[in-house]
Amino acid sequence: MDKNITIQGIPVFYRDLGTGAVIVILHGWGSRANNWRAVQNDLAERGFRAIVPDMPGFGETPPPSEPWDIYQYTEFVYEFIQSLGLQDFTLVGHSFGGRIAIIYGAKHGENVSTLILCDAAGVVRRHTVRTRMFLITTKIGNVIFAVPPLHFLKPIVRNLWYKFTLERDYYKTDGVMRETFKKVINENLRKYVRHITLPTLILWGENDRATPLADAYIIQKEVADSRLHVFPERGHAINLEVPHEMAQTMAEFIAQHKNNNLKSQMANLKTESQI
Repeated sequence: MDKNITIQGIPVFYRDLGTGAVIVILHGWGSRANNWRAVQNDLAERGFRAIVPDMPGFGETPPPSEPWDIYQYTEFVYEFIQSLGLQDFTLVGHSFGGRIAIIYGAKHGENVSTLILCDAAGVVRRHTVRTRMFLITTKIGNVIFAVPPLHFLKPIVRNLWYKFTLERDYYKTDGVMRETFKKVINENLRKYVRHITLPTLILWGENDRATPLADAYIIQKEVADSRLHVFPERGHAINLEVPHEMAQTMAEFIAQHKNNNLKSQMANLKTESQI
């Protein structure tokens, strides 16, 4: 169940549970494999093999030696999958993991059977201006609250500011991962969404504030073979809010895709026999 493998010189922790059709799950920023335990257990009980790695810099996997961009994370996932010898698998990406899954699906889709994007980030470049203003304002605030009489107010004001701007992920990072966050968040991935030809399931929380539901409709419009499922009154962390409903929806989508493939193969055989 709990395993380790070295990829690009990084000791990677991952959870590997169940047998059957393979599902690889990429977690979001600030998350880890254990946060997908309920979904993973449910999928394993349904006859799937679910694999969830701790991405570099999260959980039990140490960060890279230098700041990475989203393309380096994508190549890391590619090497991870190649090292495990996986073929014809379903790729799932949530939030930050959705960024990786979008690029992977567009560039390395030959070995992916189905793609599942969950509250995926990077579709709209709304974060660029907001993040720049956030960084500038933060620097100004650091100068102001460096004055001794105001220093004790810094933690209080800082937490309120992070909550207001929704940039708590930035606050939680430091060093290499803070620089990585800056690189990752500024990339607009809509150009890759347009090149996804895989059967794609889009899962979204209706009340997601980090990646609004409008982003899901953009993906649905851009990806020809796609289906959208919205979880009513749920937010961004649908893997924690509705893990069993999420696993059920994923399993039904994968089964439907396999049935469609089987019907197509049978139709082709019938056509060939009549020639």
